[in-house]
Amino acid sequence: MKMRLSVKLISLFLLFGLVPLILLGVLLGQQAVDALRGKSLALLDAVRESRKHQIELYFQERMSDIAILAETVAVEDTLQLGHRLQHEAAAAGRPIGTPEWQAAINTPLSQFLSQYKSVLGYYDLFLIADDGHVAFTVGHESDLGADLLRGGLKESGLARLFAKARNGVAVEDFAPYAPSKGEHAAFIGAPIKRNGKWLGVVALQLSTEAIDKIMQERTGMGQTGESYLVGQAGNQISYRSNRAVGEGKIGQLRSQASSHDFLDRAVKGESGSESRIGAAGQWKDIPVLSSYAPVTVPGLQWAIVSVMAESEAFASVHTLNRSILLVGTSCGIIVVVVGWFFSRTISQPLQQVIHVISSSSAQMAASLTEQERVASQQAASVNETNTTMEELGASARQSAEQAELAANGADKALELSQFGMSRVESTLANMDQAKAKVEAIAQQILLLSEKTGQIRDIANLVSDFANETKMLAMNAAVEAVRAGEHGKGFAVLAMETRKLADESKRSAGKINALVAEVQKANNATVMATEEGSKTVAEGIVISQNTAETFREVAQSMDSASRGAQQISLNIRQQSVAIRQVVEAMKSVNAGARESVAGMSQVKEGIRTLNEAAQTLQRMV
Repeated sequence: MKMRLSVKLISLFLLFGLVPLILLGVLLGQQAVDALRGKSLALLDAVRESRKHQIELYFQERMSDIAILAETVAVEDTLQLGHRLQHEAAAAGRPIGTPEWQAAINTPLSQFLSQYKSVLGYYDLFLIADDGHVAFTVGHESDLGADLLRGGLKESGLARLFAKARNGVAVEDFAPYAPSKGEHAAFIGAPIKRNGKWLGVVALQLSTEAIDKIMQERTGMGQTGESYLVGQAGNQISYRSNRAVGEGKIGQLRSQASSHDFLDRAVKGESGSESRIGAAGQWKDIPVLSSYAPVTVPGLQWAIVSVMAESEAFASVHTLNRSILLVGTSCGIIVVVVGWFFSRTISQPLQQVIHVISSSSAQMAASLTEQERVASQQAASVNETNTTMEELGASARQSAEQAELAANGADKALELSQFGMSRVESTLANMDQAKAKVEAIAQQILLLSEKTGQIRDIANLVSDFANETKMLAMNAAVEAVRAGEHGKGFAVLAMETRKLADESKRSAGKINALVAEVQKANNATVMATEEGSKTVAEGIVISQNTAETFREVAQSMDSASRGAQQISLNIRQQSVAIRQVVEAMKSVNAGARESVAGMSQVKEGIRTLNEAAQTLQRMV
């Protein structure tokens, strides 16, 4: 079942009004918890540091007191008196502590020690001789006269203090002490010396009331907060002060269930604060805030802990949450009233608008039906025209292809004729060069013929010179014979000269023969050159005629190619125009179809709008 508009509006008002408020409340609550946790932990840290400082100051004052007390005449004289009276009683077989003994030890100095113990709030005061015997006590408990080295108290805290205080001021931690009815007792002591000689130890038994008074101070702790001391006892942790809220007394070991790592860290020297779940006593399974730190006292391994329940620390957060809930409820009521008012204000005008939309949509639907019919007829007509134009376009494309083929053939023939003409012109140029070279060869041959004639003349001259040289050599040989012995060398020279002349003559003859052969070859070459020149001249004439023919063919082919290209261009332009007409018809056809589709969509939209108006009317 669908909700009415008024219900939806009220729901939206509630959603957008209350959700931010709820988120804001959750955020503020969380921030308040975080802030209060930090503030509470800081408060606990401050309380812890205050208590820690008081405890440390308390022990500093006690250690200062014992150091000063050990230097007084009252301590020294009373120790010597008590020690002497013990020896006398032992020699006479009398017990100590009798009225006679007390009357003997009751001097103004011992009275000063009694007043010192009472005024400063100590549980008891002891004077222990160097042999370990307790020579004097203010409390007169069973430890008076006890031998701390060999007697029943040799394992007690007082005995341990006696051993440590010999070298200076010392503190002994809480431990059960039999003379004080087995209660836990802590001691502080200092050596008693005269002129550098050790006489014994003065000891004070600390009062637990003084420590509890410091630790149980309620300032800043509320109803559930408290501070207490713990210390290391072997491997276990025990209390060093009586708890005011939780369960625990001095010397009581913390149970396994209540042990926590933070206590181990505290007694080992670490400080910190944390939120945890209580593990024992009234804190069991309760969230608590804890702050812890070590206590600096020489000879002690103590730590201080301050705790407070989270419920008390975060009490203001609970108040804030209740206030946020109250405000949220009030805002919810206001939002419902405002939503109802706005829903009434919006729904009445909507009803009027819905009525107008319903009547208008019916009229628009009838008009669109008629327009849709006309648009369908237009689309059919455009489709037929488009088919005719596509066929015309196909024919024009075919004609354009044929005209393009003819233009390509004409271009090819023009290229071939131009190529042939260029080859003929190249041949003509080569033949002109050949003719020039043949004429140059003929000139060179004539020049060579002239040179060979000159060579023949020189060879004849050499031959004549050789004949004359031969005649001279013969005459020289004759003269040498006539000279006898003196002309023998000259005769030999004459014979060699004649031989050289014969060789020169024969060489001249060979040259003449070669020259004759060269002249014969030159004559044949001249004749061949003249024939080549005639042939080249005839080839030139033929090449010129061929070039002229190719030129005329090229001009004809160029005209044919331009005509074919013009025809192809015209057909391509017609094809493009037809294609554009086809595209335009397609666009018109597509527009007509889109118009029909759009009218159908508008018609569907009007129908949907009418249904929506009816639905809205039912909702309002």
